[in-house]
Formats: sequence, structure tokens, C-alpha cells
Amino acid sequence: MAYQEHVKMLAGGVEAWNARRQSDPDLTPDLSGINLSGQNLQGIDFNRASLGNANLFGANLAGANFTGAYLIGANLFNTNLEDANFTGADLTGAKLGEALIRGACFRNAILNEADLHGRDLRNMNFTGANLFRANLREVNFAGANLRDAYLGEAYLCMANLVGADVAGATMLNADLREAYLRDLDLKSVNLTGAKLDGAYLSFKQRLGLLMSRR
Repeated sequence: MAYQEHVKMLAGGVEAWNARRQSDPDLTPDLSGINLSGQNLQGIDFNRASLGNANLFGANLAGANFTGAYLIGANLFNTNLEDANFTGADLTGAKLGEALIRGACFRNAILNEADLHGRDLRNMNFTGANLFRANLREVNFAGANLRDAYLGEAYLCMANLVGADVAGATMLNADLREAYLRDLDLKSVNLTGAKLDGAYLSFKQRLGLLMSRR
């Protein structure tokens, strides 16, 4: 349950909230389970805030700072999260359906079992993110940064990774059937147990995979 003093702080508006966060950087707000559906909180500083099971349905959180925030089970359905910063945030079990996430940063974020199927994630930053068992079917990752990301058992069927940086990524037992992987540098990618049936690969890539599995 949210700490009532922090709820009262938030009621003062985004400007006052951000000013308090700046003057008291050690404050770690507890807004667990709070209902902020439909509210305009553009640019708010939720750095390290606890928002587990919070209802943020339809809220405007464009440009918000969620660095290190705890968002397990949060309802972010139909929420505007464009250009938000989720660096190091835990979004395990968060509902992201229909959320606007273009330009958001998910560096080192935890997105276990996230459902992002069919989303346009071009040129976005998922460096070091944990996407274990995430539903990434038909996602457009063109030009995205997936360096050192963990995609173990992720569902990437028909995903487009052309031009993505996948150096050091782990795709252990991932489903990459019919995925667009052409010309990706896969030398440092862990593809152990990955399903690659029908994946779009160049002859050079196929040869490299064949040699690496001998």
C-alpha cells in the first residue's frame, strides 16, 4: 500500500513533486498500488519509486524518469511512455498493451515475460535488458541496441533485427523462426538451442553457425 505522505506529495503536482525529489535525493517514494489512471504526469521523476501493482492506465507519462523504479505488476495499458527512461527498472509482469513507448530507454531493465508483440521498437535502447520469455513476435528491432541483452526463451518469430546491435546478447533456446537476421554479426551471440528454422540469414552467417556448432 502506498505511503500516504508520498501520495499527498504527489497531489501537489508534477512541478512540486520534482522539486522535492531534487531537494531530497535520498527519498525513495512508496506509491505501491496507487491509482493514477488518466492523469497527466508528463516529465515526472519516479526515480527509484515503488510502483508495484500501480494503476497507470491511460496516464500521460511521456518523458518520465523511471530509473531504478519498481513496477512489478503495474498496469501501463494504453499509457503514454514516449521518451521515458526505464534504465534499471523492474517491469516484471507489467501490462504494456497499447502503451506508447517510442523513444523510451530500457537499458538494463527487467522485462521478463513482457508482451511486446508486433511493436515498433526501431533504434531503441535495450542494452543489457532482461527479456526472458518475452513475447517479441513480429517486433521491429531494426537498428535497436540489444548489446548484452538476455533473450533466453524469448519468442522472436518473424521479428526484424536487421541493423540491430546484438553483440554479447544471449538467445538461449529463443524462438527465431522466420526472423530477419540477415547480415547481423552473430559471432558473440549465444544461440545455443535457438530455433532458426526459416530465419533469414546470409550464406556467410549460415556457414559461421555451422562451423560454430561442430
